Amino acid sequence: MSPTHTGSSALKPHRHFPMASLATAIAVSACLIGAQASESSPPPASPAEISSQQTQPTAADYSRPAQERVASMTALRQYLKFKDEVWETQRARQSNTFCFVQQRPDHPSDPEPNVWMVWLNGGEIVNMGWHLYSPKTLTKEDAKADGESLARMKSIKLATDVRETAQEIYGSSFLVERAWVDMLLAQCKAKGRTIKVTPAR
Repeated sequence: MSPTHTGSSALKPHRHFPMASLATAIAVSACLIGAQASESSPPPASPAEISSQQTQPTAADYSRPAQERVASMTALRQYLKFKDEVWETQRARQSNTFCFVQQRPDHPSDPEPNVWMVWLNGGEIVNMGWHLYSPKTLTKEDAKADGESLARMKSIKLATDVRETAQEIYGSSFLVERAWVDMLLAQCKAKGRTIKVTPAR
């Protein structure tokens, strides 16, 4: 119910302010509001600050992967063979060392940890995800399928895809920070599985 007035219906006239005084009052109020907002609200974060605030993995996030999460030597030979065919190199004729390390999922919703493969001689890092590989007694067809599948995965090239600071990689889908690479390589050496692939005879 709306409130009702009793007694005389005549109301006191409003007091009129000069327009100049009103404009001055509005300007002062705006300055005060702006000052309060600047004191209570922090300035927007720069791209570098946003990137630096992202959670970075620690040594405790890495562990030794199970054998079935690591490509076999036969599959890695096929991997090298496929790389040679695409890039016209002769890596398969040389000895190559691979290291595999497991990283804890970034989010609780992820079902399995990721496994990273570091191809030390080729200077590449591959995120193998949650893939399970065939056992050592796999057929030639299975080895070829595993090797080619691995070779087709997107890789991080240490010679071109590594930057010194987080600001340099902001917004990129393939560049990585050197601190992360150094951590991964150190943990792979300390906890990972290392496979040395010799040329097939």
